[in-house]
Amino acid sequence: MPHATSYPAVRITDAAAADLPAILALNASNVPHVGPIDAPKLERLHGEAFALRVARVVGDDRDMRDVRDGRDDGNDYDGDDHDGGAGGPIVAFFLAMVETAEYESLNFRWFVERYPRFTYVDRIAVAEGYRGLGIGRRLYADVEALARGRGRGTGDGAIAEWLTCEVNIAPPNPGSMAFHERLGFVGVGERWDAGGGTGVRMLAKAVR
Repeated sequence: MPHATSYPAVRITDAAAADLPAILALNASNVPHVGPIDAPKLERLHGEAFALRVARVVGDDRDMRDVRDGRDDGNDYDGDDHDGGAGGPIVAFFLAMVETAEYESLNFRWFVERYPRFTYVDRIAVAEGYRGLGIGRRLYADVEALARGRGRGTGDGAIAEWLTCEVNIAPPNPGSMAFHERLGFVGVGERWDAGGGTGVRMLAKAVR
């Protein structure tokens, strides 16, 4: 586990089937900031997701861009590594869907009803002891690069893609809200449960 002032070298890769138990455990350790999920649902979403990516701490820096100098600039190894089983232990992951997914999430469906084209960050989770070290920011840089790649080829110079997500407002999660605002997300609506006891703010960011 890193010292609070160290910045670990991480490699972000596509998740392999063998990674799913570690992802499941990491997700469970981040509830309620992310929703609970069981093994069958995670396996199904792995097949349906636009991207299920994991961050691994890497001990060998010879082929890595280390970030121990403290710059939180969103860079990982190269952002295009697809050797899902390589590297060290999984310390973070994200799951992203696109508008064509048959995904039952009410938050996802909220965006389907309002945005013709988007990449939806369903969840990001970072292991305790590795939070506050820029890993979450690097995961977002990775998914934003993927979303930007989806938007290429329109030829008209217009915004071709939206990156979307939500953050709890009841119960509140001010740390996550501030983090997303620093990344350039803006509020585009709210969604509340039927009883009004829990709610989320819907966030979006244009990517070009």
